Amino acid sequence: MSKKYSVDLKLKIVQEYLQGIMGARVLAKKYDVSSKSLVTKWINQYKQFGEAGLRHQITKQHYPLNFKLDVLRF
Repeated sequence: MSKKYSVDLKLKIVQEYLQGIMGARVLAKKYDVSSKSLVTKWINQYKQFGEAGLRHQITKQHYPLNFKLDVLRF
């Protein structure tokens, strides 16, 4: 199961990175983030969309029962 990180933590990590004190790998270890690539992803999202890029939530698509039954019939 994947670990979820708060927006505040993501923002703190990105800001430390942008200050140039530590790299993505060191920050991932410091804050117990699962991978350097995840930190890099947050940095890129922040650069492109600002703080809103760190708030992005992926929601699952929900389908009504009738739609699911129609799909099964084919």
